[in-house]
Amino acid sequence: LKLETLAPLRVDAADVLREVAQLAKASQVIISRLEPMPQSDFAAYSTIPFSIGCKGDFSSVAKFVSGLEQQPRLVTFGEV
Repeated sequence: LKLETLAPLRVDAADVLREVAQLAKASQVIISRLEPMPQSDFAAYSTIPFSIGCKGDFSSVAKFVSGLEQQPRLVTFGEV
């Protein structure tokens, strides 16, 4: 994958939220909290941190987290 795909210069928070919601639904996870935090812009990329709370059984949450990791854009986790 190209750097532009992994870490685009411009990130649309609405697109990210939509992707997370679709993945949660497909994973049978309920999102209890999804709070975007301030975007950080760097010379080569932008970041949009989110605080996410979710509910589901272990396998559903594991599928959701795995799905986030497999997104075309770079996803990292601060705390789980």
